[in-house]
Formats: sequence, structure tokens, C-alpha cells
Amino acid sequence: MTLSTALRLNAVFSIATGLLLAATPSTVGSWLDVSLSGWLRVLGIALMGHAVLLIWASRQDSMRSWAKLNIAAIAPYPLSMIGLVATGLVDTGLGRAVVLLDGAIVGTLAFAQWAGLRGRIDDAHAVPA
Repeated sequence: MTLSTALRLNAVFSIATGLLLAATPSTVGSWLDVSLSGWLRVLGIALMGHAVLLIWASRQDSMRSWAKLNIAAIAPYPLSMIGLVATGLVDTGLGRAVVLLDGAIVGTLAFAQWAGLRGRIDDAHAVPA
């Protein structure tokens, strides 16, 4: 997988999650057993902004630098989600499943970007097939 593909997949997930949070914050709040609708909506809007930035970054010559910043931002996230479950802050079965799945997806996206950075061929230097 190329680095730009990994960034774009991250953008797709950020858009999907952002739309869900922005459009239905009370539903997501009920899954997590929290009443933070306003904050969940703000988080959703921020995730959509993050997606726009990732799409833009995936088209830049400086894509590798942007990817490094994104990895630094998202890599700790899966551990945070495990912490929410381990400390009991999210204690419903559905909430735990949602939080852990979200953390696993973000961790996979961070790994894909790291692997894209480690690859010998990136989009800027790819040879057409």
C-alpha cells in the first residue's frame, strides 16, 4: 500500500466517523453511556477537518512530512481507547465494542502509514505498471 493510499483511507474513516458524530451525537453518546452530545458533535466536525487535511496532504510533495505528523497524532489513540475501557469509563458492552473497534481501526491506519513511510517506493516516485 502506498503512503497516499494510507492517508486517503485515514481520511475516509475520519469522514465517516466525523459525519456519524456530527449528525447523531446523542445516539453515539447513548452507545457510550455518556451525555456529551455537544462535545461529540465538535469532535465530529474536527474529524471532518482532519479528513480534508489528509486528502490535501496526500497530494503534496511534502506528503511524507505530513504523514509523520499524522502518525504522531494518531498513534497514541488506540492506547487511549484501551484505557477508556480498562478504567471503566466506558462500561456498556456496545460502548466497549465501539471504542475498541475504533481504536483498532485507527491503529491499523497508523501502521499502514508507517509502512508507507518505510516503503522504498512512494507515490512521487512510483513507476507506472
